[in-house]
Amino acid sequence: HYNNFGNDFLLDNQTTNNEDPNQQWTFLNHGAFGGALKIGFIRAHQWRHYLELQPLRYFDRDLLPHLVHSARLLTNFIHSKDNIPTTADSIDHYKALAFVPNVTTALNAIIGGHARYYNDNNNNNNSQDKKKMVLFFDVSYGSVKKMARHYYHDDNQVVEIPFQEKYLPLLQQQQQSTSNKRGESLMTSLFEEALNERLATIQSSPLHSQYTLENSLLILDEVTSNTVLKMPISSLTKIAKQYGLQVLVDGAHGLLANPVDMAKMTKGDDEEIEGEGIDYYVSNCHKWMSSPRGAAIMYCPKEKLRDTVLRYPPVMSHGVDDGYFSRFLWDGCRDYAAQLSLPVILDYWNQLGPENVRSAMRRGIKSAVNILKQSWHPAMDEISLDIHDENGNDDASLLLCEAGVTIAPMSMYSTSMALVRLPDNVCGDCILDRKTSTDAKQIQDFLYHHRIEVPIKCINGVLYIRISYHIYNRMEEYERLGAAMKQFRFT
Repeated sequence: HYNNFGNDFLLDNQTTNNEDPNQQWTFLNHGAFGGALKIGFIRAHQWRHYLELQPLRYFDRDLLPHLVHSARLLTNFIHSKDNIPTTADSIDHYKALAFVPNVTTALNAIIGGHARYYNDNNNNNNSQDKKKMVLFFDVSYGSVKKMARHYYHDDNQVVEIPFQEKYLPLLQQQQQSTSNKRGESLMTSLFEEALNERLATIQSSPLHSQYTLENSLLILDEVTSNTVLKMPISSLTKIAKQYGLQVLVDGAHGLLANPVDMAKMTKGDDEEIEGEGIDYYVSNCHKWMSSPRGAAIMYCPKEKLRDTVLRYPPVMSHGVDDGYFSRFLWDGCRDYAAQLSLPVILDYWNQLGPENVRSAMRRGIKSAVNILKQSWHPAMDEISLDIHDENGNDDASLLLCEAGVTIAPMSMYSTSMALVRLPDNVCGDCILDRKTSTDAKQIQDFLYHHRIEVPIKCINGVLYIRISYHIYNRMEEYERLGAAMKQFRFT
C-alpha cells in the first residue's frame, strides 16, 4: 500500500484534517526536479549544522571518509545483486564512480573533455587528420544539444539523428500491421534503423575524408525527457561499437526508476569481448531516488578515458591532480550535504525493495493512464490497461498507441512516466490543426492556477500531458486532473 508513504516526502500535497483540500497541490511532475524525502532533507540539515559547529574539522577530517562511504554504497546500488563488487574487483568498480552536483556538470565534463582531448589537442590516434564528431537523437534533452554545439566548433562535427518526425509516428501506424514487430520490438527496430541510416550517410558522405566515426561520441538517453521513451541502450550500443563510437548514456531519470546494472551495461551483450558496453553513465539522485538536490554520479569504467577525456573537470581546484574521484569532488568550497545524505536515502529504498517500488510505479502509472483515458477519450472506454502486466505489451497497450491516446506502448515508456493525449477539443492534430509550445504553456498555466503541477508537451503538433507517478501519488489526483482539463478552453 504505497499510497501510505505520502508523509515521507516534503511535498505540499498531503491534506490533514484541518486543511482545505482545495489548497493542497496536485503534484504530478516528479520527473522534472524530483521531490525530497524527509529523512534525506533532515540528514542533510544535520550535516550543514555539524559543518558550522567546527568548519575545519568538517572539511579537513570528517568529510572525505563519509563521502567515500556514500560513493561505495551507491556503487553497490547501481549493480545487480549478482554483480555487486567483491573484494577481488571492488577497487576497479569503486574507482569508476565520481560525485558531481548534477548531471549537467557531468555532461559538460564528458562532452567538453571529449572535444578538448580528441580535437583541440589533435589526439586522433590512428586518424590524425580526421576530426571526431558528437552524435545525438533529436529527442535528446535540449541542453545536451546546446553543450554539443558549444564544445564542437565545426558544424559538421555535430550530428543530430532524426527520429521524432520521421519514425515516432510509425509506432502508432504499425501496431496493427501484418509485421511481426509490435510494441517494444518495433520501437527497438525503429531506433536501430534511425541510427544505422545516419551512420551510413556519414560514411558515404564526401566529408568522411575529413571526419571519422572512430572514437566519436554517441549520446543516448536512458529515458527521453519530452517523450519519456526508454531508448534501447543495449542494441544501440552494439551498433555504435561496430563503428568504433564511444557511448555516453544520459541517465538523468535512471536511478531507482530503472534497474540500473553497471556491470551489465559496461560489458555489453557479449561479456567475453572487452569494451563492447557503454563508456560513460551519468544520473541524478534527486529525481526518482528523491535525495536533496546536489547529488549526482558520473560512472566511467575505463581508466584510459578517466585519464584523458575526463582528465580535467569543468571547475579546477586543488583536487585536479589527485585522481578521478578527487578532481571532481574538490572543486571549491561548496555544500556536500546532499551527497552525505545518500546512506539514509539508500537505506530507505533498500528496506522497501527497489524492484517492489518499480512494480508499484508501473501499476500506478498504468492506473493513471486508465483514468485519463476514460475521462478524455470515452470512445476507448472498453480498452483498459492491465495494471498487473509487467511487460506493458498487452493488446490494450498496443491499441491505445494505435489510437494515438499514447505515443508508444507502455513497455517503451519510462517506468514512472507516460504521455497521454489531451481531450480531442484541445489536443490538435499533426496536419490540419497543429499546436505549438505556446498552446502547451497556456494549458499548463491554466492547470497551475488550479493548483495542479504537470507539464504539457507538444509532440509533432499534438498536445500531450506528461504525468509522473511516485509512491506518494494517489489516484484521486489524476481524477482531479481529468476533471480540471475538461474545463479548459483556448482564449
